[in-house]
Amino acid sequence: GLGGCRAVNRRYIADTISVQYRTRASAAFVAAGALGMACGPLLASFFAGVDMKIGHVTVNEMTAPAWFMAIVWVFFGAAVVLRFREPSTTGHPKVAAAIDPRHDEMEGREVLGDS
Repeated sequence: GLGGCRAVNRRYIADTISVQYRTRASAAFVAAGALGMACGPLLASFFAGVDMKIGHVTVNEMTAPAWFMAIVWVFFGAAVVLRFREPSTTGHPKVAAAIDPRHDEMEGREVLGDS
């Protein structure tokens, strides 16, 4: 593909997963990406003999993988909209520090870089 929002996903892991499980969650994220990249060509090979027209739409071995993924992404998008709930970050030090840079000072922690 053309890449992805890996930085956003890793930030999400860092903000929502405890330190104890963060490495495991990050490894699972990387493994899922690698599995997707490995299985993509395999799934595309199943469409090798496809050649048909559905109305004005041509579905052949070149377009079938794209149509399949378009349908998968519609279902995935619907599942995200219907099922995803943003985890609470209330009181999370990193989030509070990102919102208010003085958070560490207010909590009595030394801020690096200050003299």
